[in-house]
Amino acid sequence: MHVVRKGARPPVEKAPPALKKECGRDAENFDRFFTRHPPVLTPPDQELIANLDQDEFQGFSFLNAEYTLTSH
Repeated sequence: MHVVRKGARPPVEKAPPALKKECGRDAENFDRFFTRHPPVLTPPDQELIANLDQDEFQGFSFLNAEYTLTSH
């Protein structure tokens, strides 16, 4: 009855403070089932790479100074 007469106010819940994220690459929205193991890269298909038309990359060059070649 008080609500109808606007005599009572509904309870107000304050939202928790937002946490500042360091990086947008975290996996917080993924189930632990998928994130509990370290990632394993799929080896590239060498036949597919050999058959790519390299003319599409004419004039393009890039050198990643942080890349280190590792053998598996």
